[in-house]
Amino acid sequence: MKRFSFISVFLLPLFLIINTSFALPLSTNSRWIVDDGYQGRGVKLTCVNWPSHLEAAVAEGLNKQPLDINVAQVQQQKKPQVHH
Repeated sequence: MKRFSFISVFLLPLFLIINTSFALPLSTNSRWIVDDGYQGRGVKLTCVNWPSHLEAAVAEGLNKQPLDINVAQVQQQKKPQVHH
């Protein structure tokens, strides 16, 4: 019980202060994300997918076959026709 009291009295308010101090000045207006600090203009969020921290992987086990077989299979595929 004493431990819970310590957490609720000291750590919870500290967490709330830290959480609100790092908040970005962004909010939503209908379906748009807007920057409150910059006249409410819309913003676009940018993200990347960076799987480089994972182990190297090749789809469908292509690394298990000899390279010349893989190249031949790719060359045999039909090329898409472009209509102008």
